Amino acid sequence: MHVPSEETRDDESSVVDRLVRAADAELGRDDLQTVTIDVVAAAAGISRATAFRHLGRREDMIVAVALRRAASYAEACVNEINGHSGTFAQLEVAFLYLVRELPNDPVIRELLVIRTAAELDSEAHELVTSTLGPVYERGRRAGQIRIDVPIGDIITWTVEQLYLAMQQRDHSERAIRKRVQGFLAPALSMQGGGDAASALVQARIDVVCATLDEARQALSTLRDGPTPSPEG
Repeated sequence: MHVPSEETRDDESSVVDRLVRAADAELGRDDLQTVTIDVVAAAAGISRATAFRHLGRREDMIVAVALRRAASYAEACVNEINGHSGTFAQLEVAFLYLVRELPNDPVIRELLVIRTAAELDSEAHELVTSTLGPVYERGRRAGQIRIDVPIGDIITWTVEQLYLAMQQRDHSERAIRKRVQGFLAPALSMQGGGDAASALVQARIDVVCATLDEARQALSTLRDGPTPSPEG
């Protein structure tokens, strides 16, 4: 049996990367329905047969590009999270950012139509683990996140909740905060759902702390900003 060499695998990875990058660029310029594998192959300078072999159907191309974009959103989400303190406040910030941004991306929006959370389990699990995994781990060490459920199961459940939130009509800040504070925080709390009120109070305390952090940052920016020059 022929085993592909490391160089061959690297070449194949490079071809896939070129195709996905080209598809991403084309989908960003044109209407989604007009972008075909043929168009992407031409843009990438790769034969049609090779493009079909690596990308598969148009639906598979959409998934590949959507996951590429989702990884960028996940990275940006981590930056958003790092500007706040408190486990549940960071969870809320993550949901506010992701539920606001992801459905507004036409490629991500189509992904939500053609794939269920279960069908994207491994990819979505990996992205949410990189985004919220450290938050949950810190929450456990602080005694805020329940320890009777494995982190992997919590991540899977979070993916499902994120998927549900994105599919709701109401993506307002109020609706997202209500979901996190009234449902996610109590379910994930160290109380394990037995004391939902305490979990909700903790979530709101975290939000207040986050708001104070933002106020301190704004004050620091004003204090350190340039002094306006006097008018002549």
